[in-house]
Amino acid sequence: MAEKPKGKTLAFDRMMTKAITAGGLMMIGTLILMFVLIFSETLPLWKPGRADLEENRAAAEVSGALAAGENEYREAGDLLLSGGVVRVIDLKSGRVRQEVPFPGAEGKTITAAFRSLRGDYVAGLDDGSLVFASSRWKTSFDGGARTVELAVSSGPKIPVDPAKRPAVRVVGAVRESGLAIAASSPGPLTLLYGWSSEEEGTGTKDLSSSLAGESVTALAMDDKGEFLAVGTAGGRVLLFSLEDPKEPSVAPAATVIGEPIPITALGYLLGGQTLLAGDARGRVAGLQRVRQAADSESRSLKTVHFFTPHQHPVTALAPSPRGKSFVSADAGGGLLVQYSTTERLIAKASASPGVKFLAIAPKGDGFVALGPTGLATFRVDAPHPDAALSALFGKVTYEGYDRPAYVWQSSGATDDFEPKYSVVPLIFGTLKGTLYALIFAVPIAIAAAFYTSMFAHRSIRAVVKPTVELMAGLPSVVIGFIAGLWLSPFIEKATTATLLSVPMVPLFVLAGVFLFQLVPFDLRKRMRAGSEIVLIALLSMAAVWACSALGPLADRFLFAGDLKQWLFLHAGLRYDTRNSVVISFAMGFAVIPIIFTIAEDALSSVPEHLKAASLALGASLWQTAVRVVLPTASAGIFSAIMVGFGRAVGETMIVLMATGNTPIMDWSPFNGMRTLAANIAVEISEAPEGGTLYRVLFLGALLLFLMTFVVNTLAEVLRQRFRKRYSVI
Repeated sequence: MAEKPKGKTLAFDRMMTKAITAGGLMMIGTLILMFVLIFSETLPLWKPGRADLEENRAAAEVSGALAAGENEYREAGDLLLSGGVVRVIDLKSGRVRQEVPFPGAEGKTITAAFRSLRGDYVAGLDDGSLVFASSRWKTSFDGGARTVELAVSSGPKIPVDPAKRPAVRVVGAVRESGLAIAASSPGPLTLLYGWSSEEEGTGTKDLSSSLAGESVTALAMDDKGEFLAVGTAGGRVLLFSLEDPKEPSVAPAATVIGEPIPITALGYLLGGQTLLAGDARGRVAGLQRVRQAADSESRSLKTVHFFTPHQHPVTALAPSPRGKSFVSADAGGGLLVQYSTTERLIAKASASPGVKFLAIAPKGDGFVALGPTGLATFRVDAPHPDAALSALFGKVTYEGYDRPAYVWQSSGATDDFEPKYSVVPLIFGTLKGTLYALIFAVPIAIAAAFYTSMFAHRSIRAVVKPTVELMAGLPSVVIGFIAGLWLSPFIEKATTATLLSVPMVPLFVLAGVFLFQLVPFDLRKRMRAGSEIVLIALLSMAAVWACSALGPLADRFLFAGDLKQWLFLHAGLRYDTRNSVVISFAMGFAVIPIIFTIAEDALSSVPEHLKAASLALGASLWQTAVRVVLPTASAGIFSAIMVGFGRAVGETMIVLMATGNTPIMDWSPFNGMRTLAANIAVEISEAPEGGTLYRVLFLGALLLFLMTFVVNTLAEVLRQRFRKRYSVI
């Protein structure tokens, strides 16, 4: 009869062992699946781009074309012909769909043309005049069939050259105010400029004297008409500011590469802040206006990007109307699609030699190349050109920045915006927030666990331990809500008192406990065991009261009445209402229960015979605690700190609600930060599925996963070493 219960117990033990093992394996499998899912969502970021030839229209079909473009569906192309006609052709069949007279060019020959990112044309005529025309694609649906046609509307006409010489190079732009400005170079040593508006008529100006005898080899103007760039045969770029359209001012010339190599092509990226320049050696660079000194308001043109070079002289450049990518062509027919911000080579392609004009499709998914042998169309597949290791983890010189920097700014107010996806500020913010939280939480949690397990009376321990463990169940959103709406304004009003309390509270407690030791032993013996906690509480409250009283006095006599203003004037530190000090208290409050519980269990798990042996040999309780219990429990205490670290790293709601949520890199405790977890929570609602931001957020989740994995692995390795080291005790 006795064998059956024993057999049932053994079978039950085996069943539970298998069940627990299966549960553990399922947990490991779940973690692996999560890792695979997150990792797979980031893989497309590193996918190389492609540029494939689609159609190649013969020269006869595009004879006399000076510029070209295509509609957003990439089914129809527009060609500006030298005969003064805009021809619309079917890019698949080559069939002519429309022929629209170019307004203002009747009876004239177009000798040069410029096409803006919006599709507007500037045509240079054989009589020295420049004519503007706006071209827009109109789409209609009839019976489910899509029909597109090109509407060309007339613009202003500027007689730039009094000598009526045919233009060789022209550029122009129409401002929002209706003012049209343009520049022409009918000869290598000639630079002419003109403007036109309905209110003031037209005017011209000869800028040839600014060339200082150098030959003009390329022209470029941004779409807003704010700057005119002139490339010379000496490898320099002259930049004219058009802030006052009637009086262009020239800035000191900038040398693109540093050698006197002719500039053969120029073009402004979307937004007009980055100027692309190609030279006769096939090199392509990006120039921006930057300040030479932080305290200077003047800006000068400087080369900040160097892109993959061509093997032959650059003949054409075309920026994208949808971002910071561009395509360049060389005399040998080589085509390179690149991204400015990351300097990433997206794709390579080839066309017939002598490409003279390029244009990227409105959606950025293709481009056309116009040359002496015809018109070629290419499809571009580059879903994430703005994602590269150099941009995600390195410093980048962004538009509007004077020096390379780590920046996270995923969206902007206009299409001109340059996405900035550096995850370094987010990693920094994660570590910063965790560090400040642990600085506050670890000493309190470990000291509390040490006192509770070694010195507190059993009745106190029975109350303190469950109470602290109950704190762990407090929702993070509640802590963040209190920290953001109450604690943050409170600390702002009493900043000095709060900072004073950090050293004063422990000093008051230590001083009070030391003085308590001077009380005669007979009197101390009469006190009830565990009542010392009342003394500690009273001392802590006295310290807080003293700090609140001393805070205003310290502000008045040490900081000229305002600590925040004093910090800004003397240390350059800005005070944000929601800052790292708030985080240290709020997130530390959330981490303390975890560290306390694990550390207290580790200290209480030290075998009693070790304590008894130490006490029997004459050691005091304090000596036993420090020299026997603490080393033996060091592995568990270290694990407690690492678990607290993991809790702080993954915290979302407290950081989201209690900081300014600004992705800056500054160790100052008086400003905020943005963590990886908080960034995912903030940005996920704005990230289109499959987009670059969407996948970069998954990359942030992957970094969090790896960070916690590395920390936990390191903690386990060190814990095993500590356990082995003190196993002989």
